Amino acid sequence: MNLDLDPLELSEMINVPSIPALLEDFYKLNHLGLAILDLKGAVLISIGWQDICTRYHRVHPQTAAYCKESDLYLAGNVRQGEYVAYKCKNHLWEVVTPLFVGGKHVGNIYIGQFFYDDETIDMETFANQAKKYGFDKESYLAALSLVPRYSREQVTNYMDFLTKLSIMISELSYGNLKLARSVSRISGSLQESEERFRALVETTSDWIWETDARGVYTYASPKVKDILGYEPSEIVGRAVLDLMPPDEAKRVARINRDYFKQPKPMISYENLHFHKDGRIVVLETNGVPIVDENGRLRGYWGIDRDITQRKRAEEALRATFKAAPVGLSIVKNRVLQNVNQAWCDIVGYSETDIIGHTTRKLYEDKREYERVGRSLYPQLSEKGIASIQTKHRRKDGTFRDVVVTAALLRSEGTSLEAVVVVEDITDRRQKEEALKESEQALRTIFDNTHDAIFIHDLEGRILDCNLRTLDLYGVTREQALSMHILHDFSSAENRLEQEPDQWDRVMKGETITFEWKAKRPNDGSVFDVDVALKRIDLGIGPVILSNVRDITQRKAAEASLRESEGKFRALVEHCGDGILRFDRNHNCLYANRFVIEQTGLPLSPSDFIGKSFYELGFPRDLCDKWQENVERGFKSGEIIRHELQQPDGKWIDVIQIPEKDDSGQVKALISSARDITEHKQSEAMLSILFQAAPLAICVVDANRILTKVNDYCYPTFGYSPEEMVGRDPRFLYCNDEDYRAAGEAIYSADCMAMELRMRRKDGKEISALISRSYLNGKDISEGSIVVVQDVSDRKALEEQLRQAQKMEAIGQLAGGVAHDFNNMLQAILGYTNIILSSLGPEDRHYGKLMEVEKAGEKAAALTRQLLAFSRRQVLQLRPLDLNQVIEDLMKMLRRLIGENIELNIHADSALGKVNADRSQMEQVVINLCVNARDAMPDGGRLSIVTQNIRLDDDDCTKYDLEKPGRYVRLSVTDSGFGMEPETKSKIFEPFFTTKEKWRGTGLGLATVYGIVRQHDGMIQVDSELGKGSRFDVYLPVIESVEEAPLLEGQPPPRGGHETVLMAEDDAPLRFLTEEILKLAGYRVLVAVDGEDALRIYREHGQAVDLLLLDVIMPKKGGRWVYDEIRAVHPGIRCLFMSGYSEDAVHTNFILDHGLKLIQKPFKSMDLLRMLRQELDRS
Repeated sequence: MNLDLDPLELSEMINVPSIPALLEDFYKLNHLGLAILDLKGAVLISIGWQDICTRYHRVHPQTAAYCKESDLYLAGNVRQGEYVAYKCKNHLWEVVTPLFVGGKHVGNIYIGQFFYDDETIDMETFANQAKKYGFDKESYLAALSLVPRYSREQVTNYMDFLTKLSIMISELSYGNLKLARSVSRISGSLQESEERFRALVETTSDWIWETDARGVYTYASPKVKDILGYEPSEIVGRAVLDLMPPDEAKRVARINRDYFKQPKPMISYENLHFHKDGRIVVLETNGVPIVDENGRLRGYWGIDRDITQRKRAEEALRATFKAAPVGLSIVKNRVLQNVNQAWCDIVGYSETDIIGHTTRKLYEDKREYERVGRSLYPQLSEKGIASIQTKHRRKDGTFRDVVVTAALLRSEGTSLEAVVVVEDITDRRQKEEALKESEQALRTIFDNTHDAIFIHDLEGRILDCNLRTLDLYGVTREQALSMHILHDFSSAENRLEQEPDQWDRVMKGETITFEWKAKRPNDGSVFDVDVALKRIDLGIGPVILSNVRDITQRKAAEASLRESEGKFRALVEHCGDGILRFDRNHNCLYANRFVIEQTGLPLSPSDFIGKSFYELGFPRDLCDKWQENVERGFKSGEIIRHELQQPDGKWIDVIQIPEKDDSGQVKALISSARDITEHKQSEAMLSILFQAAPLAICVVDANRILTKVNDYCYPTFGYSPEEMVGRDPRFLYCNDEDYRAAGEAIYSADCMAMELRMRRKDGKEISALISRSYLNGKDISEGSIVVVQDVSDRKALEEQLRQAQKMEAIGQLAGGVAHDFNNMLQAILGYTNIILSSLGPEDRHYGKLMEVEKAGEKAAALTRQLLAFSRRQVLQLRPLDLNQVIEDLMKMLRRLIGENIELNIHADSALGKVNADRSQMEQVVINLCVNARDAMPDGGRLSIVTQNIRLDDDDCTKYDLEKPGRYVRLSVTDSGFGMEPETKSKIFEPFFTTKEKWRGTGLGLATVYGIVRQHDGMIQVDSELGKGSRFDVYLPVIESVEEAPLLEGQPPPRGGHETVLMAEDDAPLRFLTEEILKLAGYRVLVAVDGEDALRIYREHGQAVDLLLLDVIMPKKGGRWVYDEIRAVHPGIRCLFMSGYSEDAVHTNFILDHGLKLIQKPFKSMDLLRMLRQELDRS
């Protein structure tokens, strides 16, 4: 039942007789003034108030108003079960806890009128206050000296008790109100129906019962269940004593005999009952007898109230005495009756040591004992309370400074009994002494603090300042003390009117802080400062403490920070990554626009705020994974990185960064999400490339241990990946020196691709091109990727290329020499032929001229070798069967190699044809056989083998051939002494020989090399010292065509009368050729170069029967002349002359078009024969 409390006053609600007595006992124990006030400030109960309040503060209207203001302030700023401390405007401390009745705040319990023992009492302030309000200063300050001092711990303990007491009073008062209302209603409703009476009884908060004359319950209200745990039906029929503990039942039985013998009301007597669950419940019983019309007792009506909590509170109060943190004692006529433990701790005596003894043993001497008695007890008798400072001697003989405060308990004649509080102030006295000694230290601290500190009066005049002030403002102390805080130290930029209430707040005791523009008086410079103002009371009165901190650097840093934050926000909004911020409930606090782009949801960033991923509509399995990672970030406080794939296939790389507060707890989580779909695709592609690359790729850690290798390491090194991973790569190097040198080279700061020696599993050395890249792009700390390319074959090809280039260079030189030499030989042999044709054998000069001709022919043969080596020889190419060439040379070869060498021929019967110059192929075979013979001076075996083979692209690369396909291989093998590598590398160089000077020219193999290369072939040598040599010649196969037969024994050519246009740029050859042709009867038109030939043809073209053109001439060569003449005379006959072909285009054109070419130096008969053949061609 809820009671209507509005009409009632607090005084009616707490009209419980035990409450004042309880508070009185509390006061006697700790001498702490108490009061209960209603919300209007009316004092209902007051105990132990200090004289300074009752005689002064509560008397003067202004100070009384302060008291009421303090009471009302406290009343409105505290909640049930709590308390608040407040220093009133009369400068004394008060503490309050509220009283609630039935859930309504109806009043407050106060303790007060005390000081904390750790604060300094400003006597000057109270002296000024006495003067201001007209109090007698001496008596006012005497009353002030009686105000007790408590430690903050003591006040906390007292208030913990009073808070619990207030709750008990609230419950008690509410119960009394209920009881009073119940009794009132019962009395007013006796004439109403039993039903309404029962309803009233059953709704009261107390247990209402009825017994018969024997003490057996005949009725129990439902409340019995709340109080004792029994249903009413379980109570009815049982005796009252049955529900009590045995000893209690005996005690109550004795009391009840009187009540049942002579009926009378039962008034608030306490008894113990068993609760149904076995615990003891303390009940307060009130009852009235029920008598019949004859006055005989029929039973009792009664009400039992559960006062268990109240009894516990009373027990707690008694325990408070013992457990109070201040020294408490009960003294009667200066004899100790009782003491608590805190008192024993102060004096060093136990209870048994001291109880029953006078306090005399606590004093140093009789004089001090009597002084305390004379001062303390008269005042105690008069005022009920007295206090004095003295010394107590401990049991061990040492002394403690104490304040003794006595509160009168009872007075009977001259007998006084009091509660005495002993406060040990030894430490406080020592602190006060230390405080005095530290004044100079505090001044030192004051002068050396980092902030400037002003002390100025309420008008702004500087009273004091520290050294930092002088340094910061650039003034002397004398200047500062003559200046005004606003007029001299403040910039005109400041606007005081912007904060009109600041000064009022400062004057009320509030500390205020603000930014200010300070000014240096001497130079007028302005700078930013933080100012903190606080009113403090000194002996001279109230002053202002102004703390000034230079924030110039901080302001600059803040400006920089704002700029940085702006840049950061711009970066976040334009970074391209999705940025999210989550609270501890995994709800989104921020999202940028890139989150929308990544997720593809039809939302804006603001739609994300305050929602989880589940609420935003993401798939549940994705949300579960996301939530798990977010929670892991909050719990671990670590940066977490993970990847996830969205339903649309996008891959997202997520970095979660914890945002921590000052205590290190994660308060939020920032997530950066980047779309790495392309990266994942590239990663997959790179993984494929890693395995597919035709390079050995190794991943090594910071210690050079192999952590991953690709499959191509197997063909490169011969090791499987399983055999390599986890090992130091030392096993891939030939020796420790190579391994060390490789490490220094690869891991140097400027590492470039480099060649190193390495070793395969089979022991074979390889040349490896190695490059290195750091995994993190900067150093070896996270490992490296090392790429190895086996360049052994390439190095061999490079060596071949260098050899070919060297041969080409030498060939160019040799060809040039041969060309000029051929021109000279042509003149010598030509004129010799002319002279010989005019002489007979009998002429004495004929033999000499024949020797000249032989010498010229030998010289011509030598130049042909040079031309063959330099590939400048003009070839007469035709389909050729190498087997036939070898067979035709057999007789010659057997004579050349001698009888001590065994010759074996192994010919492929289905050998393909090659497009070759027969005479050149003969020279190749002869030179190779002669070279083999010279390698076997003591005899041996020589074999010649021909066979068809097919070469692929790799073979062509290996053998330096132009295109893959069918080839004929001619192999010449000897069993001679072989060659070392150095000799083998030089054998195709012209003029290089290992023979004696008189045995060779050094052109044999060089000539073979040149002929083979000019035929689009290649020659390879395989030789080992002591095991002989094998030369392999590769020539491309052509479609089978019948080989043209050789013409032998041709008759001398006949002359003619036709007109020949001859063009030759070499003057001696031009004259010689003209002479040969004229002697044969031909008409000759002579041109000195190509343009001259065209000019002559334009003049005599109709008469010209044949063109005899040098291939290479100044201005225009033979081909261009032929092309221009053929354009106007398509059928013109032509014979070309050439010492060699400088440009293959020329000779290829001549031969490919079926034209004739005669190679210099030529005999006159050969020229005339070919000329005649061309003229006679139909």
